[in-house]
Amino acid sequence: MFWNEKQEQVVNYAEAGVIGHGGKSGGTVKKSDARRTEIESMTANLPKGVQKAFLAAYDDGKKLEIAFVGTSALGKGAGGWSDMVEKQLETAYGTSFVDVVTYQYDGGSSGFLTSSLAEEVASAGYDIVFLEGFTLEDNGEISIDQSLANVGAIVDLLVSGNPDVQIILQPPHPIYAAVNYPRQVEQLKAFAEEKGLPYFDHWTNWPDYTSDEILQYLTDDNMPSGTGHQLWAEAIMNYFVAK
Repeated sequence: MFWNEKQEQVVNYAEAGVIGHGGKSGGTVKKSDARRTEIESMTANLPKGVQKAFLAAYDDGKKLEIAFVGTSALGKGAGGWSDMVEKQLETAYGTSFVDVVTYQYDGGSSGFLTSSLAEEVASAGYDIVFLEGFTLEDNGEISIDQSLANVGAIVDLLVSGNPDVQIILQPPHPIYAAVNYPRQVEQLKAFAEEKGLPYFDHWTNWPDYTSDEILQYLTDDNMPSGTGHQLWAEAIMNYFVAK
């Protein structure tokens, strides 16, 4: 009976997260504090607002909802970067803490804005939206000014669904020997800076788009190959999970 009573005390202390170390006073560590510190460490590469979103969800005991939104360059499904990153994020942070959903639209920004998918993403009220600019799909279809205006409208729509949403803007992938498109991507980056949106510039992880080397990372129709998706996924994971 005495032994059972002691075991019950140990279990109660463990559940409260205050088991001491070495039997000395002042050596207690709350498990919640340790987990919070771990999340702080893993999110060190992220913008401050995004870091706060992670910690706020943890402090409130809520699941963090993340959405990847963009074009077919997301590669939704097996072998695509969005699928790789979704699985790795849920492994790193735990499926009980993060939930990742991918929204892939096969078309440009104008079509996305008027689609039911845009409203679906906004109404879901995600905590974090990792948004691919529609620059490549819009290239040759509408002006860059209109493309940026559409991205701004998408941002406004997301904010209407959740005023506290954290939006990270990223460009589509580079393509070989392009002329106007890289300039448009620079304008997308300038747009993000002007609007105060975090911008994830993964182009620095790719080979120079003017070199033949980049062809290893692209398909014949200028979409990311399996190797390209892997490169893109690794860049995003190093962003979301600091080492």
